[in-house]
Amino acid sequence: MENTVKAVDYRLIRNDVFIVEVEDKDTRSAISGADVYIDGIFFGETNAEGGKVTSFVERERSHTIRITTDEYLAYSDDVYIASDVLVYSAELSKTLYPVTISVYGLDKIPVGGEQQLSLMVRIPVQPMTMGGPVLYTWMPVSMRCRWQRKGLPRSQNR
Repeated sequence: MENTVKAVDYRLIRNDVFIVEVEDKDTRSAISGADVYIDGIFFGETNAEGGKVTSFVERERSHTIRITTDEYLAYSDDVYIASDVLVYSAELSKTLYPVTISVYGLDKIPVGGEQQLSLMVRIPVQPMTMGGPVLYTWMPVSMRCRWQRKGLPRSQNR
């Protein structure tokens, strides 16, 4: 019997690799800079080349995926990750809208002259589909603000 040597190419692949892709729901473009958490553990920030984060998770069980980033509604999903699932895609919706609030006194004159307070607030929206593009309806929202003029005690502020 002749003794021969054979070369074998092989590649070791982890069986717990799991990729999370994050994209804008409206534009379908990748979102970079989003923080990705799986079961409360931070796995990283999505990259600029496709909005992806590579993680390592146990298969054949449920996990909670949470994604947060500026200008988008926080995303959370409980998902069962089967042994053959490699990539999970999440679509995020924008929800921050600029709002300007002018403060008027009882005499209907702007408080503090022409000063305005600019805020970024989260306004809840609800998607509606009517056989075409997705429309968003504004959900009722109320806010209560309190501020005081510099130098005046609280009792003299209205």
